[in-house]
Amino acid sequence: MWEDGPAGLGEVPLTTLESLRSLYSGSASTLAELALTRARVTCGDPATMRMVEAEIRGVLARRRDPGPLAAEVVRIRAQIDERRGNDPFALRYSRGGLLDLELLAQYLVLQYSHRSTTPIAGATVTCFEALGVTRLVPVEEVRVLLSTTRMQRTIGAMLRLTSGGDITVQEAPEALKRRLVRALDCGSFEELATGLEDARRRVFGIFQNRMGSITQ
Repeated sequence: MWEDGPAGLGEVPLTTLESLRSLYSGSASTLAELALTRARVTCGDPATMRMVEAEIRGVLARRRDPGPLAAEVVRIRAQIDERRGNDPFALRYSRGGLLDLELLAQYLVLQYSHRSTTPIAGATVTCFEALGVTRLVPVEEVRVLLSTTRMQRTIGAMLRLTSGGDITVQEAPEALKRRLVRALDCGSFEELATGLEDARRRVFGIFQNRMGSITQ
C-alpha cells in the first residue's frame, strides 16, 4: 500500500507487513511517522489486519522527545511554505489553516499516544476528538481545533462544489457568500470572515505554543 505524507511532501511505500516493520524499526523519518498517524487498515484477511493494526499502534505508542519532534514539524511546515507560499486567504496554507490543523493533529498523536489506553489515529477531526476524550489536551484547546477544522472544511466543500475550489472565501460571488453565511449560522459575511480570521489566529497560536515560532 501507499501512505501519503503531509501535504504530499512524500509517499511511504509499504508493500508487506515485514516492510512496515523494517521501515518503522527505529530509523523512520518524522515525515513517515506523521504519515502513519493517518494509516487505515480497510480490508484483507482478518488475522493479517489485526497484526497490521497492532504494528501501527505499536509504532505510534512509542515515547518520543517532544522537543526534537516539534522542531522537525516546524521544519516541515517551513519547507511547505517555501514551496507553496503563505496566502493569508487560502484555507489550506494560511496560518492556522487546514495544513496547520493536520500537522497539529499528527504531532499530538505522536506525542501522546504512549499515554493513552485507546488508539489515537485517523483523520484530523477523529484525532482531535480522541485526544479530547483522553483529556491529554486541554478541553478548550480541543474545542478550538475541532471547531476551526469543521468551519474551514465546510467552507472548502462549498467552494469546491460551486467553483471547483479555485477561489478564496473573499473571492466568492455574493450568492455563494450568502450561502456560506447561512451554512455557518452567521449574521453577515463580515461576521463570517472575522470569525474565520479569529479562529485561525487562535489555531496558529496553539501551533506556535506547542512547536515553536514560524516566521509570519
